[in-house]
Amino acid sequence: MPKYTKRSSREVEVARDLLRGYLDREGLSANAFSKRHKLVQSTVQRLLGGRTKTITPAVRTMLSYASLDVNSGIEAEQERSDNARLQ
Repeated sequence: MPKYTKRSSREVEVARDLLRGYLDREGLSANAFSKRHKLVQSTVQRLLGGRTKTITPAVRTMLSYASLDVNSGIEAEQERSDNARLQ
């Protein structure tokens, strides 16, 4: 195990939350989702389990199958954090 572990980026956390919400709404398990879209099941589980640290092309493909845009939730939060009145 490395001395210092790298934390997941904010983009990965948003992607994880979006995918979990999608799976709950659709009533799908991670395994059923990966089989339906012919994805590697470990990639889906790695994202949902918090072991993915950056958004990879495989993760972007997975999110596109669920019609999810990881950037939609991040930009609004960054704008709020930059605004002194909202802090």
